[in-house]
Amino acid sequence: MITAKEASLVLQEAFKQDPSAISQLINSRVNSAMPVGVAEDSPATYGMDSDGQLIIGVLGLINALVTDGYVAAHYGDDGKILGFAVVGSNGG
Repeated sequence: MITAKEASLVLQEAFKQDPSAISQLINSRVNSAMPVGVAEDSPATYGMDSDGQLIIGVLGLINALVTDGYVAAHYGDDGKILGFAVVGSNGG
């Protein structure tokens, strides 16, 4: 486990080095076959797409590994990632 701050710094550095690749990874989501009730109990963060399909992305997995908050991607008005930061608390 690492702190949310450490994870955020790693993502920020990787983003500085290769913004296109990191943006593609962070913006990617895959469908999950996991039942919603099971996903709610998962340490990973799942979302739901506009069709009601359960999905997960890289940040959903990363946030399961951090101990003291959540890592968030910050987006500009143009929809592009600007960077990463720690938000909230996950109670860890």
